[in-house]
Amino acid sequence: MYLGDYMIEEKVLGTVLTANKYMYNKISDLLSKYDLTFSEFSSLDIVSKIDAITVQKLARMINLTSGTMTYTINKLSKKGYLYRQKSETDSRVYTLHLS
Repeated sequence: MYLGDYMIEEKVLGTVLTANKYMYNKISDLLSKYDLTFSEFSSLDIVSKIDAITVQKLARMINLTSGTMTYTINKLSKKGYLYRQKSETDSRVYTLHLS
């Protein structure tokens, strides 16, 4: 059945958004078993691939504000997953490493 380009795009977008929400909820349920949020898992995933990444670069990569990123890093540090290290070249910059 032809619904017109606009209606088809709207239906496809609705389906994609529904699937995205479903997958996000399933992933969140799985991560909660490990006491991790989606943001924490995303951070760990990137740090595992890019050792010594800066806090600022990580925040940009996962689209978090600096305040939210600091909160996330603090939680991961307390859980023993990662640690911060002060840059040798710039004392204002910290890099992240897996524990």
